[in-house]
Amino acid sequence: MKPTYTKVFPSLWQGTLRGQGVAQLVFLYMLGNADAEGTFDEHPQAIVDATGFSLAEIRSAIEVLEGPDHESRSPADEGRRIRLMDSHRTWGWRLVNHAKYRER
Repeated sequence: MKPTYTKVFPSLWQGTLRGQGVAQLVFLYMLGNADAEGTFDEHPQAIVDATGFSLAEIRSAIEVLEGPDHESRSPADEGRRIRLMDSHRTWGWRLVNHAKYRER
């Protein structure tokens, strides 16, 4: 696996995820573990194992990240942060604005 890096912007703490610690940290984990194209292909249990949060907390955070955010700074995909990669499974995501922030 090629090492990648992720730029982290203050807007992560200043936007609509503000005050949602588990969702913020799950998103940071996804950002840090996505490949260069913005693909995060891990099962929620792997996030549990890595973060120490419960599976219920992880699933709740993923629900927030998958959901539309009508107050988002980005209109892409109705403000969603992640989108499932495949319709035949319930895990593995693409980070919606990964390329946009990687280019910044």
